[in-house]
Amino acid sequence: MSNLKKRNSSFELLRIISMFMIVIHHFTYHGTMWSQYSSTNHAFNAAGAYFVLLGKTGVDIFVMLGAYFLVDKRFNFRRPISLILTTLLYSFTIFLIIYSCLPKLLEPTHMTLLKALLPFPIPNGYWFVNSYIFMLICMPFLNKIINSFSKRRIKQLIITLTILWSIVPTLLAILPTKPDFSTDSIGFSGGTFFLLLYLIGAYIKKNGRDIRTSKSLFYLVCIIIFSVFLTSLGVQTRQSFKVLSLVSTIFNPISLIVAIFIFSFFTKFNFHSVLINYISGSMFGVYLIHDNTFLRPYIWKQLVNASKITQANSFISFALVSSIEVFVICLMIDIIFRRILLKWPLKELTQLISNLFTKIFK
Repeated sequence: MSNLKKRNSSFELLRIISMFMIVIHHFTYHGTMWSQYSSTNHAFNAAGAYFVLLGKTGVDIFVMLGAYFLVDKRFNFRRPISLILTTLLYSFTIFLIIYSCLPKLLEPTHMTLLKALLPFPIPNGYWFVNSYIFMLICMPFLNKIINSFSKRRIKQLIITLTILWSIVPTLLAILPTKPDFSTDSIGFSGGTFFLLLYLIGAYIKKNGRDIRTSKSLFYLVCIIIFSVFLTSLGVQTRQSFKVLSLVSTIFNPISLIVAIFIFSFFTKFNFHSVLINYISGSMFGVYLIHDNTFLRPYIWKQLVNASKITQANSFISFALVSSIEVFVICLMIDIIFRRILLKWPLKELTQLISNLFTKIFK
């Protein structure tokens, strides 16, 4: 429990909040956004736009948090291996449970099982995990850049990459694209964007005061929130709804700026709560459970049945309550299954494989 008491609970609380933002994003994205369209219910349009934007904001914050704590540490194989083992555990446990109890979700079942196990048993569908592991592999090189470059050079690098990997992809998504040109031509992908988030999180760690005291950032965030609100209220056609949806579901500069503001705001506080710190340790588990490729259609379209509420005035309250329920259930599953029942074997296996890789690379 000593480590739980030492950690700054302000960051751990932010980690919990960011994961809940991701959950409510999935409620909207997987449950309501693509099921039906409302041209008259402006409350639904506005709330849906905010909830989807919250998802990318939550992802940005979650990755920045990792960078904030990793920038001063040496690379250790234990981190990516623990991530991979936890992903494997949930991916195949959930798959086998669904395969045994709800085979209709896996039609045709035998072909799905064959694809899952061959040519080697690597899970599919967790883009976040793939991108995060890529970031962890690049961690020593990123730390070298951060500790070698001047503050001015790092700012220039962040601004350049933001233009290339956030602003340009957003514009290309909503405007007619040029033939034979795509965002991967300028190096954009989920993994490379996480490198940008790492640089931003590390910059906040090194120069947080500059951002916290920036009045221009505060005013910019206020303008963004107000503009999104007006835009979402004005969604009248399928085309404008499509544009708003595209902006909301990629790594857009709106979510990025809001994430930087929220993250820098939380760096001003320092308090300690064992409960918050303990709950925070299950946020990755919450993600792996509720966003599992096979499980999420069952959660949002059958258990929650989010699409039934798109025309109702109680959309916001229904979204919040349903997302809290999913969040809490996934939290309890992770605590009981991974952190209590399988705590020791996972820890020992992680350490064993980590030691093996360390010896090989030495």
